[in-house]
Amino acid sequence: MKCEIVASLMHKPLVIFLDEPTIGLDIVAKQNLRDIINEINLTENTTIFLTSHDLQDVENICDRVIIINHGKMLYDGTLDKLKKAYIKKKIIKVQFETNTFFKKKDYMTIIESKENFIKMEIPNSKECLNETFTLLNTEYKIEDISIENPTIEEIIKEFY
Repeated sequence: MKCEIVASLMHKPLVIFLDEPTIGLDIVAKQNLRDIINEINLTENTTIFLTSHDLQDVENICDRVIIINHGKMLYDGTLDKLKKAYIKKKIIKVQFETNTFFKKKDYMTIIESKENFIKMEIPNSKECLNETFTLLNTEYKIEDISIENPTIEEIIKEFY
């Protein structure tokens, strides 16, 4: 795969079509190849058309995303706009200082709960985020907290 890509780049083409370019590569080789593709795009102003089921390739290489299912275009736009438009939930992980009984609100879904840890899903809205943080800051002693968006795989699954 690496040799094929190097051979395709030797002539400094204006456009390159890549189909699953990182398939079969180890994690280090994948990232190196992604870096090379991005550098060629920037330095040579080469347009890259990428088809891939490896959504980390998409996240690392693409600015624009087109989602096609059965020949029908479902989305055409930037990756950032895709995330903003289709992220419907946030995952919040909270590590409490001590064992805690957490009283959830109606809009919360508890994914995991242990003595001093909780993982919950909340709707992606300012109101829910504000209410959740107000609750956590006023009612509980927190050791650590993280907020995660769904992965790009989870977002794209919503289209199918």
